[in-house]
Amino acid sequence: MKRICVIGSCNMDLFYNTNRIPKQGETVIGNSFSEACGGKGANQAIASAKLGGIVSFIGKIGNDIYGEKLLDNFKNNNVNINNLETCNKNTGLAIIGRCNNDNRIVIIPGANNEVTIDFIKKIEDKILEFDIIICQLEIPINSVEYIAKICKESNKIFILNPAPAQKLSKNLIENCTYIIPNEIEILEIFEEKNVEKILQEYPQKVILTNGNKGVEYCINNNIVNVPARKVEVQDTTGAGDTFIGAFAYAISNALEFNYAIEFANTAAALSVTKMGAQNGMPNLKQVEETKNEIDKKRR
Repeated sequence: MKRICVIGSCNMDLFYNTNRIPKQGETVIGNSFSEACGGKGANQAIASAKLGGIVSFIGKIGNDIYGEKLLDNFKNNNVNINNLETCNKNTGLAIIGRCNNDNRIVIIPGANNEVTIDFIKKIEDKILEFDIIICQLEIPINSVEYIAKICKESNKIFILNPAPAQKLSKNLIENCTYIIPNEIEILEIFEEKNVEKILQEYPQKVILTNGNKGVEYCINNNIVNVPARKVEVQDTTGAGDTFIGAFAYAISNALEFNYAIEFANTAAALSVTKMGAQNGMPNLKQVEETKNEIDKKRR
């Protein structure tokens, strides 16, 4: 099995629920408060680890109570954190207000912004010991570009989740093995605005996760659509991160490209049947059993 390294963000997600969003200068009474470990990088690492992948996480946390909770969460989910460093910034936070099935989110990157090129260069040799490297855009973009470059030069598999979306340089696009955006991000990261043309220009590189429309990619100049699994949806938070973590796990086991997409699609579907991003991420047995059931129905 190939080894997976996720370099990216880890946050503590702070949730509050209220009956209405306060107006400017107004105070309202909330209904409830909760917290959960998150950040796209951490989510993707834990998604792979829950399936049985050999996973390490590289990033930065603050020297505070939230950093301690994130450390414990990684350990509890069998993610190696030998290269997760503590710094003098606050641990990354996401403050999420929920009201009438809508939400408002404020991200405070904190320590995530300290995943700099200098930090990456310091541990470059350790990064290149891994076979598959995953990044997102919740750390500085120049760090992501540097990581993609050294991965390309060393023939490593580099997976980019371009979120939050921003325009990608041609060099970054070329240095990626796989780019996995959602239906909104794909239109933000490329100059071209025709999705079909984007997929055809980057066959088996750009993999579009399109919510309840499924997954799309191009192979042999044909656009392939893998339909979304029909499940009872409880919470879509973290579905995209589950897909990426599961896809990385599948290719770490040398599974064929099309099968890896099917596998990841099933894992993402299972993740939305429970509340919470990491809480809903399935294990290997759950994915294989569900996929086998679906395959039987197709026959």
